Amino acid sequence: MFVIIGIVVVFGAVIAGYLMEKGPLKVLMQPAELIIIGGAAIGTVLIANPLYVLKAIIGGVAGAFGGSKFSKERYLETMKMMYELFSRARKEGLMALETDSDAPDKAQSSRSIRNSSRTTTPCISTATPSAWLLAAVLSPSTWIR
Repeated sequence: MFVIIGIVVVFGAVIAGYLMEKGPLKVLMQPAELIIIGGAAIGTVLIANPLYVLKAIIGGVAGAFGGSKFSKERYLETMKMMYELFSRARKEGLMALETDSDAPDKAQSSRSIRNSSRTTTPCISTATPSAWLLAAVLSPSTWIR
């Protein structure tokens, strides 16, 4: 969605600036020039990059116009987890969070992370939010499968 908005803003700004300077808008419509510049750009990308990079470029462009892989529920769950983490830090102090990161299985908080709908789940499924967040920050390779 933001990609489309960005494209509209760019074209709108170029056209608005051109019209502010009293330029004739028909001058900007040059199909032959667009073919020359576009063809040269695409040809240069094809020449300069191997096949796996070209596939990554196509995947990236398709992903930019696609939807987000994160749902509203995931954002809300993350916000709830952060609220619990910050509330605990405010009430019990920052050192209370250290005990969760040292021994996540013996954490004091009763709330656990629910990961049934995720594709990448933390290995510590019963850890408290503070332990889970600290584990994520400290060593991401150990908690994502």
